Amino acid sequence: MHHPHPEFEAPERNLKMMKQALAIELAALGRYKSSYFSALDLNDGILAQSLISLSEEVEEDIDQILEKILDLGGAAQILNEYQTDSQLNGDVLPTTLTLRNCLSEVAQTERLEVQEYHALIQALEGQQPHLQQFFEQITQRKNHRANRLEKSAY
Repeated sequence: MHHPHPEFEAPERNLKMMKQALAIELAALGRYKSSYFSALDLNDGILAQSLISLSEEVEEDIDQILEKILDLGGAAQILNEYQTDSQLNGDVLPTTLTLRNCLSEVAQTERLEVQEYHALIQALEGQQPHLQQFFEQITQRKNHRANRLEKSAY
């Protein structure tokens, strides 16, 4: 007897959660790109390169999330729902940032997004271990990025 993969046991709820994760990561990507341009305005090529590198890590998370959404059959909904979503814009950082403020803002945002993932994990109530593990891996990467940004700020 074939048993379905655990991620497909509650497809509607899982698809909704994956869309929430996608919105979180797209907003994060927007903030990293905005911070990159702020770093260029500050004539800090090292910071700009670091922010591009971090944004590439976020893009990898987005790719993984999109793969899971496709696996759950949610491909057709994605473009329609997120093309006009205000969360895509992220918070545009002021252009008068200092280097320290720029790094601190991005690190703080990563920490807030970790809290959003913790809420998703709690909502799973241990019923979807594969999905929970996936969200925990993203959370670990976010914490790691935040730690690196905070160390660079001081």
